[in-house]
Amino acid sequence: MGKLFSTGFLAMLLVAAVFFAGCISAPQAPNGQGNTTQNTSQQNNASTQNESGQGPQLPLLQSERATYLDFNPQEYMAARAAGKIIYIEVYSAQCMQCIFFEDEMEEAFIHMASERKYANVSGFKLDAANGEFASMVGASVPNTHMVISRSGTVLTNYTGDWDRQTLLDAIARAT
Repeated sequence: MGKLFSTGFLAMLLVAAVFFAGCISAPQAPNGQGNTTQNTSQQNNASTQNESGQGPQLPLLQSERATYLDFNPQEYMAARAAGKIIYIEVYSAQCMQCIFFEDEMEEAFIHMASERKYANVSGFKLDAANGEFASMVGASVPNTHMVISRSGTVLTNYTGDWDRQTLLDAIARAT
């Protein structure tokens, strides 16, 4: 009975300690109002500076965010008509370099979608096996990377390995 009591007592003490530690470390909303996460994001949005460093900046609209999609001629033409910077990655399911660097390209677009300086960038993954669309953009070799300016000029047409930073640098040069 004594051993049972001490085990139960220790378990209750442990639960109380964990609960107490959670109460101390949990962030509190100002004046006990609202959701802490929501208040923090509102404060961050309100204090975000625009690119010139002046005043608060509104969050990016969904239509302004960088996108990375499977190639679709309608989306491609819409991006061209909207004057967006366009990135095209020509890939093949048999291209090991394409597969190896795909995660880095996706991570780069996730990063770009959250930053104003990359607003109005559209990226497309184009399967080289789709010859009609590949000829539409002028590239058919797997592991080819193209950056097209807002005016439609091909700024980069490179066949070879690209990582996240190479993509971000090429897009930055196009702005």
